[in-house]
Formats: sequence, C-alpha cells, structure tokens
Amino acid sequence: MKKNSFRLALLLCAFFLLIVGYNRLKVNTTVALDNTEEGRQHLAFENANPDLPITVLSASYIKFSLNELMERATLVIHARTVEKTKSFIVENIADNAQSVFTDYHFEILEVFRGIVDTDIVTVRLEGGATSERVVLNNSAPSFTLNDEYILFLTIPDGGWFDTPGDYYYLIGGTQGVFRGRTQNSTAYYDNSLIDFVLADFCKDIESVNNEIPVPTIESLMNERVEALKGNVARGVLKMTDEELEEWINEIKSAPQSPARVIK
Repeated sequence: MKKNSFRLALLLCAFFLLIVGYNRLKVNTTVALDNTEEGRQHLAFENANPDLPITVLSASYIKFSLNELMERATLVIHARTVEKTKSFIVENIADNAQSVFTDYHFEILEVFRGIVDTDIVTVRLEGGATSERVVLNNSAPSFTLNDEYILFLTIPDGGWFDTPGDYYYLIGGTQGVFRGRTQNSTAYYDNSLIDFVLADFCKDIESVNNEIPVPTIESLMNERVEALKGNVARGVLKMTDEELEEWINEIKSAPQSPARVIK
C-alpha cells in the first residue's frame, strides 16, 4: 500500500511539474531559523520556536496567460483579506508526510467566475510556523489585512496534502494574485508577471464563462489522466501498458481528501 502511495505521489509530482507547475517541491537543505533575514522576519511574525530549522519550499511554474488563468479557475473573485489563521500541520494519511499550511479568509466583494454560497472564502497557502515545524515558501504571495485582491482559485482535487473542508488554492502561485491599488482615484490591480486592465478583464472573463465550463473535480482528474498518457507517449515517463493502466486506476481510486490536520 505504501509503495503504491509513494508511486502515486511521484506521478502527481511529475504531472504538476510538466503540466501546471505545482508548488510543493521541497529544497533538500534546511537552515536555522535565525540564519536568514527571511527566517528572522518569519520568527517575529509567527512567534516560532527559534531552535527549529526552516524547511524551504521552492517552485517552478509554467507561465500562464491571463486567459489561461481564467479558464483554469473554479472561482475568480474580487475580495478583501479579513483574517489570517494560525499555521497548522497537515499530514498525509498514507505515508505520514507532513507540511505546514496557513489559511487566509477573504470577504467576497464580487464574483467573476464560478459559484459560491458564502460571503467569506478560505485560501490555503503552504508555509508557516508552528511550535514543532517551520516551512518557508519562497513562492507564496503575501497578503495584507484589509487589502483588496483579484484571486484566481482552484478547488482541492485529491492532492497529497488535501484535507476535508471548504477552501481553495491559488492557481500558478503569485500569478493568481492581483493586488488592488489606487492611482489617480481609479482602482486598478497590480501583478508584476501579467498585464491587467480591469475593463478588458471583465469583458474577457464574460467570454470565457460563456464558452468554457468551470472545472470540476472530475474534469481535473481527467486532465491528470490525459497528462499522464501524454507524458508516456512523449517518452517523458517510461512504463508498460500494464503499468500505465495501473497508475490510471490509482489516480481514479485515490481519496479526494488523503490528508488530515493534526495540530
């Protein structure tokens, strides 16, 4: 069972690297909490244990266009940060792998894509500090209380650290965040990676909504399967037809919430 789970983890990692650039690649080294400027800031901000090392996360994202962000999003909102939770440890049930996450709560001001039945949504970022573990995610954006953002979000779809609950992940790391600014009494949204004009965005996302369905868990799972088949066909992954079929079955039978919050 653990062997199969490990193989599935490798498969999912390969898929996200090659297709969507997922952000859970851990650097193999750790640094003392007070050995870097980031670490000192992290310690002051999170009140973490100074004797703990930092596990540093890095990421390699495929660059998305604004249209690709729209198409991939299950929810696109204009929202204001209202709360940041204490960081917590998430453990994968199959192999006891752990990481630290932090939830941010946003008040919805406007919905551009998707359906939501609440005024507050939760966005989960990997990284944070607890009394037992510190994870510094160099690829995560920072959110400021009461600041406004346009967020491109996706639902949990059975990833290695997905837990039960109602929350979202950002698409493409900082690519999925546009921070609200004011310039000459006109609101606009800033993202150093992607050009953004609010009027054009509103027109374009209306077109996307009319032409492209909002992704579902089922469609995301099918995308994983097709990505696997494509990687095998291109020779990126080497396996027999029997092994390919076995891995596809593992993807389809994997639990939607394979992890749990432990503290």
